[in-house]
Amino acid sequence: MIEDFENWARKNVECCACGGTLETSICINIIELKKQATWKFPVAGHIDIPGYEPRAVAIVCDECIMKKEKIRRCIEWEGSPYQVKYHDVEDLEDAKKNMSQMDYYFGRLFRQRMLLRAANQESKN
Repeated sequence: MIEDFENWARKNVECCACGGTLETSICINIIELKKQATWKFPVAGHIDIPGYEPRAVAIVCDECIMKKEKIRRCIEWEGSPYQVKYHDVEDLEDAKKNMSQMDYYFGRLFRQRMLLRAANQESKN
Protein backbone atom coordinates (compact mmCIF):
# COMPACT_ATOMS: atom_id res chain seq x y z
CA MET A 1 0.00 0.00 0.00
CA ILE A 2 2.73 2.49 0.96
CA GLU A 3 4.79 1.53 -2.08
CA ASP A 4 1.75 2.10 -4.31
CA PHE A 5 1.30 5.60 -2.90
CA GLU A 6 4.99 6.39 -3.27
CA ASN A 7 5.04 5.24 -6.88
CA TRP A 8 1.87 7.19 -7.66
CA ALA A 9 3.20 10.37 -6.00
CA ARG A 10 6.55 10.15 -7.80
CA LYS A 11 4.78 9.95 -11.18
CA ASN A 12 1.87 12.38 -10.61
CA VAL A 13 2.84 14.99 -8.04
CA GLU A 14 5.13 17.99 -8.47
CA CYS A 15 7.20 19.40 -5.61
CA CYS A 16 5.13 22.11 -3.92
CA ALA A 17 8.24 24.28 -3.49
CA CYS A 18 10.19 24.11 -6.77
CA GLY A 19 7.59 22.51 -9.07
CA GLY A 20 10.05 19.77 -10.04
CA THR A 21 9.65 16.04 -10.09
CA LEU A 22 9.70 13.74 -7.07
CA GLU A 23 11.20 10.86 -9.06
CA THR A 24 14.71 11.37 -7.68
CA SER A 25 13.62 11.93 -4.05
CA ILE A 26 14.37 9.15 -1.61
CA CYS A 27 11.44 10.22 0.57
CA ILE A 28 7.96 11.55 -0.10
CA ASN A 29 8.03 14.50 2.33
CA ILE A 30 4.53 15.52 3.45
CA ILE A 31 4.53 18.82 5.31
CA GLU A 32 1.65 20.17 7.42
CA LEU A 33 1.16 23.89 6.79
CA LYS A 34 -0.28 26.50 9.12
CA LYS A 35 -3.04 27.09 6.57
CA GLN A 36 -6.64 25.94 6.67
CA ALA A 37 -7.65 23.33 4.07
CA THR A 38 -11.06 23.73 2.44
CA TRP A 39 -10.97 20.32 0.74
CA LYS A 40 -11.23 16.73 1.95
CA PHE A 41 -8.00 15.02 0.97
CA PRO A 42 -5.17 15.13 1.80
CA VAL A 43 -5.27 17.19 4.97
CA ALA A 44 -3.59 17.08 8.35
CA GLY A 45 -5.67 17.09 11.50
CA HIS A 46 -6.07 15.74 15.00
CA ILE A 47 -9.12 13.72 15.94
CA ASP A 48 -8.62 14.15 19.71
CA ILE A 49 -8.78 17.94 19.62
CA PRO A 50 -12.18 19.55 19.11
CA GLY A 51 -12.12 22.55 16.81
CA TYR A 52 -8.80 21.69 15.15
CA GLU A 53 -9.47 22.56 11.53
CA PRO A 54 -8.07 20.43 8.72
CA ARG A 55 -4.74 21.86 7.60
CA ALA A 56 -3.31 22.00 4.12
CA VAL A 57 -0.34 19.80 3.27
CA ALA A 58 2.47 20.09 0.77
CA ILE A 59 4.60 17.37 -0.77
CA VAL A 60 8.19 18.50 -1.17
CA CYS A 61 11.25 16.91 -2.81
CA ASP A 62 14.35 15.99 -0.79
CA GLU A 63 16.43 18.76 -2.37
CA CYS A 64 13.96 21.48 -1.34
CA ILE A 65 13.81 20.04 2.18
CA MET A 66 17.60 20.24 2.46
CA LYS A 67 17.71 23.76 1.00
CA LYS A 68 14.74 24.84 3.19
CA GLU A 69 12.99 26.25 0.13
CA LYS A 70 9.81 28.24 0.61
CA ILE A 71 6.66 26.18 0.01
CA ARG A 72 4.59 27.97 -2.59
CA ARG A 73 1.74 25.52 -3.17
CA CYS A 74 -0.19 22.86 -1.32
CA ILE A 75 -1.88 19.83 -2.77
CA GLU A 76 -5.35 18.37 -3.09
CA TRP A 77 -6.48 15.25 -4.90
CA GLU A 78 -9.82 13.59 -5.45
CA GLY A 79 -11.57 10.96 -7.51
CA SER A 80 -10.41 7.63 -8.82
CA PRO A 81 -7.94 7.78 -10.41
CA TYR A 82 -6.82 10.77 -8.36
CA GLN A 83 -7.02 14.17 -10.00
CA VAL A 84 -4.26 16.39 -8.57
CA LYS A 85 -4.96 20.07 -7.87
CA TYR A 86 -2.61 22.69 -6.43
CA HIS A 87 -3.48 25.72 -4.31
CA ASP A 88 -1.26 28.76 -3.81
CA VAL A 89 -0.35 28.98 -0.12
CA GLU A 90 -0.82 32.77 -0.17
CA ASP A 91 -4.50 32.33 -1.16
CA LEU A 92 -5.36 30.23 1.92
CA GLU A 93 -6.49 31.47 5.30
CA ASP A 94 -4.22 30.97 8.29
CA ALA A 95 -5.19 28.15 10.63
CA LYS A 96 -6.86 29.45 13.77
CA LYS A 97 -5.29 27.19 16.40
CA ASN A 98 -1.77 28.01 17.47
CA MET A 99 0.65 25.12 16.90
CA SER A 100 2.59 25.90 20.07
CA GLN A 101 -0.59 25.25 22.07
CA MET A 102 -1.04 21.97 20.22
CA ASP A 103 2.56 20.95 20.81
CA TYR A 104 2.16 21.79 24.50
CA TYR A 105 -1.03 19.74 24.72
CA PHE A 106 0.47 16.68 23.06
CA GLY A 107 3.71 16.97 25.00
CA ARG A 108 1.78 17.12 28.28
CA LEU A 109 -0.53 14.27 27.26
CA PHE A 110 2.42 12.12 26.18
CA ARG A 111 4.27 12.75 29.47
CA GLN A 112 1.15 11.86 31.46
CA ARG A 113 0.72 8.60 29.56
CA MET A 114 4.40 7.71 30.00
CA LEU A 115 4.22 8.43 33.75
CA LEU A 116 1.13 6.24 34.07
CA ARG A 117 2.83 3.47 32.11
CA ALA A 118 5.96 3.73 34.31
CA ALA A 119 3.81 3.66 37.48
CA ASN A 120 1.98 0.58 36.23
CA GLN A 121 5.27 -1.16 35.46
CA GLU A 122 6.64 -0.36 38.94
CA SER A 123 3.51 -1.68 40.65
CA LYS A 124 3.78 -4.97 38.71
CA ASN A 125 7.40 -5.47 39.80
